[in-house]
Amino acid sequence: MSETRGPSTAVVAVTLVAVIAMLGALGARQIWTADYWWQWKTGEYVSANGVPHEDVFSFTRKGQPRLELRWGYCLALFHVSEWFGRGSAVVLKCLAVVGTFLLAAAAVTRRRDVVTAGCVVAIAALAASQRFYLRPEVLSYLLVAAFLAGIERARRGPTRWLLALPLLQVLWVNVHGLFVFGIAIAGAWLTGELIEALIERVRGIDPDADRMRRLRAAALLVAVLPLVSLINPYFHRAVLLPLIQVGALHGSSMKEFYVELHSPFGFAQSYTALFWYKVLIGVALVSAALNWRRQVAFRVIVTAALFYLSATAVRNVPLFAVAAVPFCVANLSEGSWRDRLGRLRSVALVLLLVVCGYQTWSLATDRFHVRQNDTNRFGLSMAPHRHPVAATEFLELTGFDGRMFNSSLSGAYLLAHDFEVFIDPRGEIYRDGILDEYREIAEHPEALSAAVERYDLQGLFLETTMTRLIEHAHHHPRWRLVYADEVAVVFFRDDVLTGIPELTLDADWLSGVRRALPRGTTPSGLLARVESPAPYVRLARTSFVLDAHAAARELFEDARTVRPRAFDQYELLAQSAAELGDAASAAELFERAILRHPDRVDNYKLAARMNVLLQQNTRAAEQIEHYLGQRPDDADAVALHGLIDLRSRRFAEAEERFGRAIELDPRKSSYFFYRAQALVGLGRVDDAVASLERARTLAPDDPRVKSLQQRLGEP
Repeated sequence: MSETRGPSTAVVAVTLVAVIAMLGALGARQIWTADYWWQWKTGEYVSANGVPHEDVFSFTRKGQPRLELRWGYCLALFHVSEWFGRGSAVVLKCLAVVGTFLLAAAAVTRRRDVVTAGCVVAIAALAASQRFYLRPEVLSYLLVAAFLAGIERARRGPTRWLLALPLLQVLWVNVHGLFVFGIAIAGAWLTGELIEALIERVRGIDPDADRMRRLRAAALLVAVLPLVSLINPYFHRAVLLPLIQVGALHGSSMKEFYVELHSPFGFAQSYTALFWYKVLIGVALVSAALNWRRQVAFRVIVTAALFYLSATAVRNVPLFAVAAVPFCVANLSEGSWRDRLGRLRSVALVLLLVVCGYQTWSLATDRFHVRQNDTNRFGLSMAPHRHPVAATEFLELTGFDGRMFNSSLSGAYLLAHDFEVFIDPRGEIYRDGILDEYREIAEHPEALSAAVERYDLQGLFLETTMTRLIEHAHHHPRWRLVYADEVAVVFFRDDVLTGIPELTLDADWLSGVRRALPRGTTPSGLLARVESPAPYVRLARTSFVLDAHAAARELFEDARTVRPRAFDQYELLAQSAAELGDAASAAELFERAILRHPDRVDNYKLAARMNVLLQQNTRAAEQIEHYLGQRPDDADAVALHGLIDLRSRRFAEAEERFGRAIELDPRKSSYFFYRAQALVGLGRVDDAVASLERARTLAPDDPRVKSLQQRLGEP
């Protein structure tokens, strides 16, 4: 590989094919995000009525002002989906992802640096991969890359590319609120040129002969971009809206509620994208250190600013990733040290091919998604088991037309099918009170009653992840369960559509929902696509809180079959077995739960209870002692330990433990009853009689108490 001629055509071709294949696979993921539906519906509205000025989709914000800066994207999404099918929108997203990173790399890459650029692009794309949804942000990533590429060309000399940026800015302001980044990038260029001019003056260095041209071009761009941003249906209000929204975001509940607004450094779970994000940070720092004498102020400002934004909210990681590509490639290509790399370029090429090949295979077989508990899939269609398709069809068939409390994500699909919603994923619409009310109901279901009266709610349309609220509605006499599948659960108020019977989660229901779930088998073969156990787990957890323990147990077992090594629901599976009276299986499953999560102390208590039923007193004693070591004041656990002692004929220890349990909770008749048994074993009959009297006072109809009293000769 000659240093003067650069890599061979074959090397360039192989590098491009490997990188583009991986970029394409990263983009070719099914329509998973719920935002697609409200954006599609907005496009339909714009096509028929023009841009929206007030909300028409929700009953909680109906008639309130709405500035929809994404109207152009929504309109295009609607027409593309209608004319060519929804898969065509995924194809266009794919092209945008590929174009974004190739454009960002092409801004600074020469032929000799193709392998270096390929490595940086692969790392950056993987770092950004978690955000490659079918959303208008994808266009913003492409436009950020276009602005960086245009300014890099303008830095090198006069170019017509600069004339395209105001036109792109007009497009940007009509498709996404991140259009302000176009102005910011131009401002960073002007600031960088001024900083470098000042450094030249302070150091007494001969000024760059081309500096004044660049300063004039940057200043003109900074002046023109805000003006052309006014070319939108909302005029100056559109330009001000992103600034208002950023200000409103701080101190609001939105930052807590929406995971995408959390810092990437605050996630407990390890995601592929976050691993590569940290790698990209390291590459950026190392490349800057290797080329620190030749830093370009514009690149430093843009990359540092976007890194800061990425560190505050995970949704901004792709912006940093795009900016990091030209920053890292330029630094790794410009330093004099690069001529001493020698064979490391060949090693880099091999590693690049391995990483791109592995990730492409992993994406195409869905291993990329499943191993990080992501329910998305490779392909061009709608993601299965994600959108409440069947539940919405059920509502349409019943003729339900009342108001519902619905989960946020399901709101997007519901409004796309002409149901007025309580809430949907458009967070900026609901930040003034509604979002807080929604969170309060989701976290504290008893708050639902007030919302029912306030809005005359006649139904509940809940995601299966909202188990707390589902359990509350299930046990509330005002609600009846009418529909359940792996995505959504529907309740009707007791006086609504009374001809529709309450749903029973019996064997027939289980058989029906199972037919729609992925096959419950472990895949075989290198090219076989893997399935996520998430649909089974969601439905199993829902069945559990709906007291359908037989269904829950079977569904948990299905999930374990789909991905045995990653199965992490042993606690609920064990509790389902216990509810069904299978103490032996429950004990074994609780043991597995303890092995998986030894820090979850409640499992020790539950396992001990099962072992007591199985008369495995030694093991039960070990488990309850471990539990009491961390929860010494749990009266029920102390009494369970006493019961183990009682059955092992350690009457003195049993009497002492039941006495302690009574001190902790003197309202439980069973503690007095078992203490009486221990006292009988110690020969203290009078004390046993007194303890039984206390038990009888608390539970006068308990047959065990009466039986023991009769044995002791008491009436």
